[in-house]
Amino acid sequence: MISQSLVFTGPQGLHARPAGALVKKAKEFESSIQIVYESNSFNAKAITKLLSAGIKNGAELTVTAEGADEEQAVNSIVEFLANVRD
Repeated sequence: MISQSLVFTGPQGLHARPAGALVKKAKEFESSIQIVYESNSFNAKAITKLLSAGIKNGAELTVTAEGADEEQAVNSIVEFLANVRD
């Protein structure tokens, strides 16, 4: 398992459009990917789980992945989250 933390800077939070794009990105990987926010873990491949998290601008997140491509998965998801501007 590998993990990396970041501060989410999406101005409008993780709403439907970027959450949908995040799920699409996460499904490119074989690994199990979780977004940890406020001590809760959310499946990055399930849009309903991500939207229920209520992730807002300035949120401290940790991306974790476990599987064959875990390192690439974490790097890709962290990069995606760091660049949400919508």
